[in-house]
Amino acid sequence: MIRFIVTPGFNRTVRSLTEAKFGVPTPPCRAVTYPDLFAARRVPAGTYVFCDLERLSDIDLVTAAELHRALAATGRCRVLNDPARVRTRYALLRGLHEAGINGFDAYPAHGWPRPRRFPVFVRSEAEHLPALTDLLPDQAALESALEDLARRGRPLRGLVVIEYCAQPVAPGIFRRYGTFRIGAAVQLDHIVTEDSWNVKWGKAGLVGEDTYRADDAAVRGNDHADVLARAFEVAGIDYGRADFGLVDGRPQIYEINTNPSLGELHDHPSATRRATMRHSHERFAEMLGAIDTPDAKGMVRLPDGARLVPLRRSAERRARAEQARAEEAAAELARLRAERDALQEERDKARRRVAALRRDKEALAAERAALADAQAALRAEAGRLGSDVTVLRRRLRAVTGSMSWRLTGPLRAGRAILRRRGLP
Repeated sequence: MIRFIVTPGFNRTVRSLTEAKFGVPTPPCRAVTYPDLFAARRVPAGTYVFCDLERLSDIDLVTAAELHRALAATGRCRVLNDPARVRTRYALLRGLHEAGINGFDAYPAHGWPRPRRFPVFVRSEAEHLPALTDLLPDQAALESALEDLARRGRPLRGLVVIEYCAQPVAPGIFRRYGTFRIGAAVQLDHIVTEDSWNVKWGKAGLVGEDTYRADDAAVRGNDHADVLARAFEVAGIDYGRADFGLVDGRPQIYEINTNPSLGELHDHPSATRRATMRHSHERFAEMLGAIDTPDAKGMVRLPDGARLVPLRRSAERRARAEQARAEEAAAELARLRAERDALQEERDKARRRVAALRRDKEALAAERAALADAQAALRAEAGRLGSDVTVLRRRLRAVTGSMSWRLTGPLRAGRAILRRRGLP
């Protein structure tokens, strides 16, 4: 069993392993939060990977380092990532620059640095999010950006100013490489492309099959493994993913994440890309198998060191508070779901009313069209009758204006008199 120790809320990064959705078989894995580990007095023997070290407070980092040593001392646990030795972002980038691996440098933002070269950008030391600023071209722009961050309530402690170091592979197109270290093994896992220097997840449609074939060869050939192995040693990291780019063919390491997101094996339109992803997942599973301790049985007791006891009690209180918050969150979630269901029912009713109104509207439109047709027919009939009346009037005028009509006039008048008198 491999247990990944994570900060609360960040167990989702290894969910594909813990829920057996990685796409290829892996050793059994589980996520354990630091508060749960701090509160424990006994834990199962096995492999423990300390993750999220950049997210720990100073006191939690001390506790984690104590527990790392306690687990290692049992002789029945394999432990990766020593919290006392791992370098996080600023210390890592400084160390990589001093080791000659990176050509760029980094500076703590709260010291209001004067970088040796520009452009630069600002990002958080503990978060794995995009940069907080655009590229800043000079010292004045940097000072303005730092002042703006502080004015908006963002403390500068915990922020890093980093010299820009990236190279597009085509105009406006950048690539990021991801290499894992698991125990002693170092393996190039993936390469993604974006139309931004701040590459994060990758964007579809920017490269084609030729690039996919080149990427497949790079992953299978484990390109740049020697440089990345040196970088992991400088970082003191046994488990993590290094994100880097190539500048003039030379790897430049931007960060090493000790709790990287491990995605499921997804489909892809390219058969070459699918084969590369499967190879990477299979290789990752092999590396996990190499650090697993399947023969470790039973429980190991964690010592009650003088420094650990108060921290453990504090952790127990935090764990109870976390549980209470979790229960409150569950109740709030149930309430929100009920509201959502009610809103969906109202929406369905509204949709049914709209459908009925549409049917009525269509029926009215059909009736209006029929009335218009009848009106047109009546108008046509009236036109025909008007023509007939006109013809009859002309004929009548012709008759009344004829000589015979005038000559027979006295006879018609006499006949009319006889009819009034009742005579035949």
